[in-house]
Amino acid sequence: MAEELLRTEPRRPTHDSVGKRRGVTWRSVLVGLIVAVLNAYWVQHVEALQAMMLSTAISLLMNAVFTLLVISLLNLLLERFVPRLAFNQPELLLIYSMACLGTVGGSRDFNQLLIPVMTWSFQMANPGNNWDALFNKDLPGWLTVRDPQALRGLYEGGMNLYQTDILSAWILPIAMWTLFATALVVVMICANLLIRKQWLDSEHLACPLVDLPVEISQPRRLLGRKLFWLGLGLTVALDTWNSFAMVYPVLPEVAINCVNIGAALKARPWNAVGIVFRAFYPMVIGMGYLMPSDFLFSCWFFYLFWKVEMVMGAAFGLDQIRDFPFANFQGFGAYLLFALYALWLGRGHLRRIYQSIVSPGSGPANDDESKHYRMAVAGIAGGMAFLVWFSVRMGMQAWLGLVFFLIYYVLAVAVTRMRAQFGAPIHDLSQTEPDRIITAVLGSRTIPKKGLIGMAMYFWFSRTYRPMPMAYQLEAIRMQERSGASLRGIAQVLVVATTIGFIAATWTSLHYNYQFGAAAEGHIIPGQSTFAKLAAWLSNPEGTRWGPTIAIVVGGAVTLFLQTMRLRYVNWPFHPLGFALAGAFEMNVVWMQLLIAWLAKTIASTIGLVLHQPLYKFLTMQ
Repeated sequence: MAEELLRTEPRRPTHDSVGKRRGVTWRSVLVGLIVAVLNAYWVQHVEALQAMMLSTAISLLMNAVFTLLVISLLNLLLERFVPRLAFNQPELLLIYSMACLGTVGGSRDFNQLLIPVMTWSFQMANPGNNWDALFNKDLPGWLTVRDPQALRGLYEGGMNLYQTDILSAWILPIAMWTLFATALVVVMICANLLIRKQWLDSEHLACPLVDLPVEISQPRRLLGRKLFWLGLGLTVALDTWNSFAMVYPVLPEVAINCVNIGAALKARPWNAVGIVFRAFYPMVIGMGYLMPSDFLFSCWFFYLFWKVEMVMGAAFGLDQIRDFPFANFQGFGAYLLFALYALWLGRGHLRRIYQSIVSPGSGPANDDESKHYRMAVAGIAGGMAFLVWFSVRMGMQAWLGLVFFLIYYVLAVAVTRMRAQFGAPIHDLSQTEPDRIITAVLGSRTIPKKGLIGMAMYFWFSRTYRPMPMAYQLEAIRMQERSGASLRGIAQVLVVATTIGFIAATWTSLHYNYQFGAAAEGHIIPGQSTFAKLAAWLSNPEGTRWGPTIAIVVGGAVTLFLQTMRLRYVNWPFHPLGFALAGAFEMNVVWMQLLIAWLAKTIASTIGLVLHQPLYKFLTMQ
């Protein structure tokens, strides 16, 4: 049933699949599963255990790109010496996609908070915070670990994980959360199967982030691109030099890393500007250069706009209002309207899907396509029903679980659309989690205690939307199409890769934490923010917060205005998604690179226009 549910093409050959190369082969899936596990292990080790970098904060996963580059170059040797064993381009791109989803499965915002959510409140409860009386007794036992010996080994280390009594404490909670995560991504892939034809075929969304892996998967052509290797060589040399400079201080460091220039502003109201990083990352500049100019301009312009608004607010004393100027809530309103607008553009396609389901053969879709759509809709309905059931079993109300996941998937659609249309280098939606929106609009006072507990326990995957599985799924489909491959079986493989990465990362975290101790700095991401938020909801219940609620409406209204002006005026410079994205925390890091990319793109286009002007005049005179 699961195989039929996720099948992207019918069993028998159709006009879409006959003669096409296949990316989903036993060897590509085998290698893909291996690299998915290795990349999940790597990202867990680097991000959580060592706290060295946050690689999954950027849309283009550098570890997956590096994996593809190595395998593509090794594939040249296979083509030279053992041609029958060499991978074709769709197989290489499938391996890359599985590496991406394995990374997502182990990333900070999709996995690394899970173990703290399962254990933190029991380990850190004390008479001062009163967590035991406040909510610990109400946390579901089948989703948490509260055994004292298991907790002591996890947080203090020096204990063997592979003991029957220790493993028995973890098996049920991890199994249930893994099943939950699988259902979460099944709904995403089914949604992608519904929107793929509209977005990729009818609207021709470019998915700019797939251009680099598509090029790398053709290594013979890539070897001839001198500018690529020059840029890669300079970047590697720069990073290598700075690495040596960290070890040997006598060497001067090239100033490309983040420096908070906002810290130099000490006096009020200028200090309200907060964090403003100066950074110079070539990869982000390159990604920005591929983005549309209006979107690129809007990102850094509205970022500075928000900073000016913060300073002006402090000058008038408005910074005493919690969350002022409500940038994240306005951003949520913008993303909400953007997702609804995207669905509205595809209303004809959705209508045809509905007709093909309720009346097979009556619409333009053939029987195989109708079957495909019915499976996708059944997958969404079944997955949502399971997620709501899961929430009810936790103690949440059915309506609350449904609203939570509707908000979650609306934001997932917005992020996926933004990446497919613009190739945005970041999509940090922090402070716009469904639980924050729900408690702000409805008020924490109106939501039952177990409903608040359930939403807090979902914080591990709804935290910032940075590594969004749905976006990587759609890009995987796009790459297979661009390489001329059949899509048969790809949906199942993408779901399995994410689940395997999730399991591998969870095991990695447990293995190292029982060895070194999670209490050691950098070995675990604290769950303090999750349970401190829950304690605030329960200890100080609030009604509707009108500031954030109005800000959501304002954000939607501003987005509608900007979109209307874009449609009316060809050269309108402000893009509504730039307005939404500018309030994200990660914009503090990338705004300067996007400004540089915009300047470079503007200068290049201006020079090109000037140089071609004489030729244009000559041709028109003829």
